[in-house]
Amino acid sequence: WGSKYEPHWETYVSLFIMAAMIWGAALGLRQQNLERRRAQVQLKLAVDSLSDGFILLDEDYRMVLFNQPYLDLHDKIADAIKPGVYFKDILALGIERGQFPDAVGREEEWLAEQLKPPGEDGNDFEVAFSGGRWVRIYEKGTPNGGLVGLRSDITRQVETRYRAEVAEQLAQKSKDLLMTAIETLPDAFVLYDAEDRLVVCNRKYKEFYKKSAEAMVPGARFVDILRFGLRHGQYPEALGREEEWLADRMASHRAADDIIEQQLDDGRCLRILERPTPDGGRVSLRMDVTELVQSRARAEQAERRLRDAINAMPAGFWLTDGDRRLTMFNDYYLSLYEKSAPAIKIGVSEEEVVAYGLERGEYPEAVGREEEWLAAHHKRMDGGEYQWEYPLQNGRWVRSYSHPTSDGG
Repeated sequence: WGSKYEPHWETYVSLFIMAAMIWGAALGLRQQNLERRRAQVQLKLAVDSLSDGFILLDEDYRMVLFNQPYLDLHDKIADAIKPGVYFKDILALGIERGQFPDAVGREEEWLAEQLKPPGEDGNDFEVAFSGGRWVRIYEKGTPNGGLVGLRSDITRQVETRYRAEVAEQLAQKSKDLLMTAIETLPDAFVLYDAEDRLVVCNRKYKEFYKKSAEAMVPGARFVDILRFGLRHGQYPEALGREEEWLADRMASHRAADDIIEQQLDDGRCLRILERPTPDGGRVSLRMDVTELVQSRARAEQAERRLRDAINAMPAGFWLTDGDRRLTMFNDYYLSLYEKSAPAIKIGVSEEEVVAYGLERGEYPEAVGREEEWLAAHHKRMDGGEYQWEYPLQNGRWVRSYSHPTSDGG
């Protein structure tokens, strides 16, 4: 219980004991009617000044004294609460009239709980009342074997506590759902807060970075996790240049605007996608692209070998795509067409190369009849496979073989 709602129980207990002593003294002085009446008046004034419900029972647990707040709380049985009535009978009537909803179905057990004599420290418990109210009950034994008690309406506190518990349960449920979703991802997931401290990651993330997993605890800084990995050989690309590598990696992490690839010590290659969160944190995915990188490397190697083979050919070679743009050619091809060489580049159309050569006299047969020569050239190119012999400006004669490709090149 927070201090905001905590009753001053010690003050109340002292008051109760004092009240019991006054009451006992009043009973012991029956012959002194004036003193007894004064004591009763003082006790009644003290009890009525309380904002909580007050009750005083004698050694037989019969009603001796109570105040208006007590009656207000027990609205369904207020008419039966009178001096001399047994406390048990009042509670039983309350069960019968629906004053205590928690007693339904377990009446005898509930009644026994309420009548349990207070221990040395007293009784302190909560009871549900009709109308959705909750009451906190504090009871203490009196020196003559009776009982003094307080009843405090704590409905608002209980509702506040309930809402807090529900909110906490919902938050936990949302967290559990989020963690379930994160764990089902096929990729590694990690979230860092605005201070670059680890908030959460999934098992896949730790699986990728096995040598760094020990350092991946909530609250750990990203840079410290990286340093831990560096000390344990997690990043082969950093060997011999650890600080430079760390600076580059942190710069990329802060920018969080690019996709990078990272080589790990076990031979795997990860593709890292990082993005900033609205609160200044970083969220990231790590995808295993080892097979893709290896396939790309094999393709690049195959292309290099093809280029080496093409360049080794004792003839000019060129290849265009479906739009008739150059995608490949060899050095011999460049050496044949000295005038056109500056225009021969990857991505340039075959028509642009020919036009460039025509303007510079690359083709002697076309001089003075350029349009006719160019039309004949286009006809040959559009006709599919062909052979053609023609002279060049440098005195060479060229036999050209052209064969269409499956993609229209």
